[in-house]
Amino acid sequence: VYQLTATKAVTIPPGYDERIRRDDGKEFLTKFNLIHPYFLYVGTIEPRKNLIGLLRAYQSFRAQHHERVQLVIIGQKGWKSEHFFQGLGLHPFHQDITLTGFVPLELLGQAYTYTLALVYPRFHEGFGFPIVEALAC
Repeated sequence: VYQLTATKAVTIPPGYDERIRRDDGKEFLTKFNLIHPYFLYVGTIEPRKNLIGLLRAYQSFRAQHHERVQLVIIGQKGWKSEHFFQGLGLHPFHQDITLTGFVPLELLGQAYTYTLALVYPRFHEGFGFPIVEALAC
């Protein structure tokens, strides 16, 4: 820290928003018409998040298991996401993949509460808030 800013710099440890907690409400499920168990991804749609790998893994899972398990992707479109959307359009189980876009904090706890499993396929991540949030739920 530069001498001029030393008194202005504050270290803030990573944490999560305490409003994200276990929530047995059904608004999230109803809003996105989720009637089957689902895997959950939370984060921006961009290459470093390895969503192409997630699509491949989901296809492999569905090919090997008879139970219908959906894939829910919560997050905004990010940089260089075109390749993901092309892969999604060609995915053999695309009808069971739900993109929610932004989800408000009031519903995020429900999304984590009802998921079968959080999927976290990233190549690189700074801290990994979705893991902490999922554990809180």
